[in-house]
Amino acid sequence: MANRALPESRHGTRLLAVAPPAAAALPGLRARLLVADEPECLELLELISKIGPKARPLKPAIMASLRRNDIAYWTIVALGAIRAELSAEDRRLLEGAYRRWCKPDGDCEPFSQVMAEAFPRSRLP
Repeated sequence: MANRALPESRHGTRLLAVAPPAAAALPGLRARLLVADEPECLELLELISKIGPKARPLKPAIMASLRRNDIAYWTIVALGAIRAELSAEDRRLLEGAYRRWCKPDGDCEPFSQVMAEAFPRSRLP
């Protein structure tokens, strides 16, 4: 498993970023999400969004990174891109993180609108 204290550990994220998105990268993405700081987490969420539904198994790691980094908007975007199924608890966690993220300037779209954009009704079961 990657050690966040090692300066080389971020190089794995850079390598994942230049490689074409693929489901084979999921174990590496999961490992990095569990230890990534906020800037690296943003990069990882972008990569996960590009992979799409094949990255659905990463949902638990994505939610764990949200608990650590509070990067609500990009977490919602990534979860929508992978078409994750969200529980009521997941939605509460996302909403709380989104509200904390918006507080500094208060200039944010309503949570319901962000969720609707990330999870269009046409994709709902």
